[in-house]
Amino acid sequence: MAQVPELVDVLWIVYPLVGGAFALMVFLPRLTTTVPAPLISIAALTALTVGAHLAVPTVGDRGALPSSPPVPVLRGRRVPVMAAVIPTGLGALALPIFPYAMTMISLGLKINGDPVERIHMMAPRR
Repeated sequence: MAQVPELVDVLWIVYPLVGGAFALMVFLPRLTTTVPAPLISIAALTALTVGAHLAVPTVGDRGALPSSPPVPVLRGRRVPVMAAVIPTGLGALALPIFPYAMTMISLGLKINGDPVERIHMMAPRR
């Protein structure tokens, strides 16, 4: 619904393209679900508009596009990208490793499957 205002006061060729996109997204999944229908409709309509040299509105017509990617901001301060990405990556890496490591430790096994040698802190009583 947010894109409805973008369909007001545009060239007439936009309306058949929108209808074709909806038709592809509704009927294409009945034929195949290997490739997502929205992806196919975007690719097909882009190829059609470029190949037929159709003059349709583009994103660049709405204004100037940024020349660089956005910079992460935390509480009004700019954050270097690596400082924002590395902790998240390490946390995601720990998710599959931590349960495996805890299971191996509880079974008394090393990573390669050999048993762990137990160290007794006190001499056994006789």
